[in-house]
Amino acid sequence: MKKKLLMTTAASALSLGVLAACGGEGEDPSETPGDPPMEDPAGGEGESAE
Repeated sequence: MKKKLLMTTAASALSLGVLAACGGEGEDPSETPGDPPMEDPAGGEGESAE
């Protein structure tokens, strides 16, 4: 009986953890207005790689 209670408690704790982690409504870090635009790693426009 003790083992069943322990497993039920552990399953409940894991379920609550999953629901808490997936339920957050946060800010999208990829759309922050303070970020500068990314540079082209190939050297930018107008430059040839010859």
